[in-house]
Amino acid sequence: MKTYYSLIILTFSSFFISCSESELNTTNAVVELNPVEIANKEFHSELAGFKDTTMLFFYSANDNRLLWLDDSLELNSRAKELLKFIENIGSYGLNQKHYVSEKQLSLLSINSKDTLLTSTMLKLARNLRWSDFSFESEQNPFTKAEINELDFISKISNDFQSSSIYELLEGCQPKHHQYRSIVDALKRYVLRTKISKKKIKVPSNKQDSANFMSFVARALVIHGLIDSTDVDNTILTNAIKRFQQEHGLNQDGVVGRKTAKLLSKSPYDYYLTAVLSLDKWRQKETWAKSRIEINIPEYRLRYYENGKQLRTHKVIVGNVKAQTIEILDSVEYLVVYPYWYVPRSIINHEMLPKARKDSTYFRRKGFELLSGKKVVDSDKINYNKSFRYTVRQKGGSSNALGLVKFIFPNPSSIYLHDTPTKHLFKKEIRAFSHGCIRLQDPLDLAYSVLENDGSSYSSEKVKELISLKERKRINLKSKLPIFVHYTLASAKDSLIVFNEDVYSREKKSIKKLRKIFK
Repeated sequence: MKTYYSLIILTFSSFFISCSESELNTTNAVVELNPVEIANKEFHSELAGFKDTTMLFFYSANDNRLLWLDDSLELNSRAKELLKFIENIGSYGLNQKHYVSEKQLSLLSINSKDTLLTSTMLKLARNLRWSDFSFESEQNPFTKAEINELDFISKISNDFQSSSIYELLEGCQPKHHQYRSIVDALKRYVLRTKISKKKIKVPSNKQDSANFMSFVARALVIHGLIDSTDVDNTILTNAIKRFQQEHGLNQDGVVGRKTAKLLSKSPYDYYLTAVLSLDKWRQKETWAKSRIEINIPEYRLRYYENGKQLRTHKVIVGNVKAQTIEILDSVEYLVVYPYWYVPRSIINHEMLPKARKDSTYFRRKGFELLSGKKVVDSDKINYNKSFRYTVRQKGGSSNALGLVKFIFPNPSSIYLHDTPTKHLFKKEIRAFSHGCIRLQDPLDLAYSVLENDGSSYSSEKVKELISLKERKRINLKSKLPIFVHYTLASAKDSLIVFNEDVYSREKKSIKKLRKIFK
């Protein structure tokens, strides 16, 4: 009997021991669950309290899980890639201080780290596409890029699953050819100059001729164009030419007054103009693939057909007192061998004072006076009385409009045209007109535009019209969009070019940027 009870006790003891081991194993199983799975469950519960619909949509598209942490709940490769992108965000013209740093993340909980990284990526994507600062010029005719939040978050969610962070953010940027070119050139500029705020006041050669080149060399070191001041003359001259190229100056290697003035500024000063220019590009709606694009302070026209840049031309724009305005319009027709109908302001201020002294002035200069549509004898007019006539200049190479003009009807009566004063295209600063835009090699542009428009007017036919001195309006089959804008930074031959603020339109915006980047 004793043996029997002993057996029962042993059996029950074994049972309880077995149960304890089972419970222990169960407990161990809970402890040994993947920490990420536990964290994801907690995170999923926390998401239920979120009110940010964009964030909720993004996480929902990504299984409502932690996105930026690895199996050890440390920052994963995507998080590190995002932080690396932020480190270099200055190359995109954005302010690094506006985005999270690794040091800030280290102070946060797991869930807060993840949501902050997500909101940072979404903010960065928005700012790369639509703007971080939203500065607008005094007169801005351009349609502002629309923000479609649903399309945006859907695209970002899809790209997040299939692309690297770098590819995703690069892909958010505007498709404008000049924007992309400026970004690429700015990256190299930032690497070279480190956006230094240092500056050397370069005196004129007359002020300190003995030490002049020493000042120049020190300034070139700051601008990252030479490594030290101890270089030979050939290297120094080439560096000066490179600097002149980056500032739209004639590349003669001679440090004149203009070059000395520009050398006296810091790389940081020029960097801010690039920041402003990129921000303005981000605010613009995507432009037509076939278009004419004119940048006023660059004094340059670009012609695109189906997204490909076919031609580039120098232009002359309005002087400071008769500024060329920004325009969004379409070229509707060309006029070969045009008349020039003189603006009333030019008649009153420039022509009539001369005609009052010499009644033959208009005839000698090739101008006609019209009363309605009838040409009158200009020699017999009393110019001291009220002047109610229309003044036009006969067609020809000496005509103020040259041999061709491009018409895009606008309230300011600004158009694009040829000019007899071709020597002015050799100037660095080309703000000489009364507001219209004078074009170098205009017939070449006309031939290209007409050919791509499928016009029956070939280059040979246009030349024939000119030789016959025949005035002809040629309508385009398809209107050609034209964009006249004011952007200080541009890109040419893979270099960033900092153009002078000829109309002083951007001073206020640059001043605001200094405070933001301080």
